[in-house]
Amino acid sequence: MKNALSINKYINKFLTESEAVTALVEVQNIRPLILAPTIFPYISFMHGNIQSSYTKDGWYEDSTTVDIICVSDDYGQTVEIAEAVRELLEEKAYKDDDIYISQIRLIGSTEDQIENVFVQRLSFDVKVTAF
Repeated sequence: MKNALSINKYINKFLTESEAVTALVEVQNIRPLILAPTIFPYISFMHGNIQSSYTKDGWYEDSTTVDIICVSDDYGQTVEIAEAVRELLEEKAYKDDDIYISQIRLIGSTEDQIENVFVQRLSFDVKVTAF
């Protein structure tokens, strides 16, 4: 069974298989970690701050923060991408033979401008639960 260390694999799957997201950002421009490609728009994502919960029987659940960064040279486009990402992930649950993502919740967002580049950062709390 997978835990929160594998979450980026599933975030990548959700983003690259979403018609709403890939209509705005080409699949090859959706990547884990910050790679700073020069072709806009792009999405980068990373996880951090894993907190594990245990019962007397062992590991029960991980909670981790996933940051999704939407970048473009067009401000309106970053907002549109961020809205599509939020709609895709917020309150999502997912289960397969390897992992049970029991909850995804938006916990914050920020925006920034660096020279002529606009950035929307969405932070999600993701829970991966034993099953």
